Amino acid sequence: MGTENVKSLQTAVSKVRAVETEMCFLKRDALWDHEKPYRMRYVPIGNVPKTNFLLETIPVRVRDARNARPTLSLDTNGFEFHDLSSELDYDEFFDYDRVRSVYMREVQDLLKKVCRAKHVHPLDYELRRRHESFPISTGKSYAFGQPNLIAHIDITLEGLREIVREVYGDHADEILKSRVQCVTVWKPIKGPVRDWPLALCDSTTLRDPDVIPADAVYERVVAENAMIHSDPTQAWYYLGDQKASEVLVFKAADSDPASATRCAHGSFHLPGMTSPAPRESIDVRALVMHADIDYPTAAEWFT
Repeated sequence: MGTENVKSLQTAVSKVRAVETEMCFLKRDALWDHEKPYRMRYVPIGNVPKTNFLLETIPVRVRDARNARPTLSLDTNGFEFHDLSSELDYDEFFDYDRVRSVYMREVQDLLKKVCRAKHVHPLDYELRRRHESFPISTGKSYAFGQPNLIAHIDITLEGLREIVREVYGDHADEILKSRVQCVTVWKPIKGPVRDWPLALCDSTTLRDPDVIPADAVYERVVAENAMIHSDPTQAWYYLGDQKASEVLVFKAADSDPASATRCAHGSFHLPGMTSPAPRESIDVRALVMHADIDYPTAAEWFT
């Protein structure tokens, strides 16, 4: 099934344009033999470095997979494209209560259907609006998240299990006996996206040695994610001219080893665009669970 799917994907994108651009990756270095990559998501006290990342910018070909949409499989390639016309108007995405009460429900309904899940619990969300200075940092905090230029995976499988334990407590062991997933739903709140779109790596082309566990250190919690080494075998895709009614659905982690267990991703500069509108998007990370139980109310997971 996997081989046939890969061939179908390659055939579908063989005649569409490929963008020659650059992406940022974790550099191969002996440091990672004895030190875990980390990045602090807050300003630490004292002289502790905020990160030990060693990064490199690598030329990458990113293919427009719009024509390949029917051949994509979340369980084979690690990502899919879906239609999702939200009830929310543009301005309402900046209203926390409306996002929590309306958009999160829409995401839950979508993921229950796509993943054939018993229960979906949205963990968190982030609004992103590119600052005019990006990718040059102002050195100050931004009102909104910025595009993430580093190829990465949001959560590792062990990180996923730890989150399930944190939010479900005594019920976690029962939930973890069945399949659990962490899935991200990424949506523009304005379209079409022609400014720093999101690239996704076909999971069938991502080698285990190129996935390096790392720590995202918050003030109250440490979440394990993964950084990516670049490799010529990797195949990167994006959804050209993505509309506000279209979402990217991709995996961070999946306990089912027979399926794609992760999807590396990162933003990239789209060449040839003259003064495109700054990208505005919302991404939601959700626990997707398959245990046939009565799910208790989940505790909040703070990052």
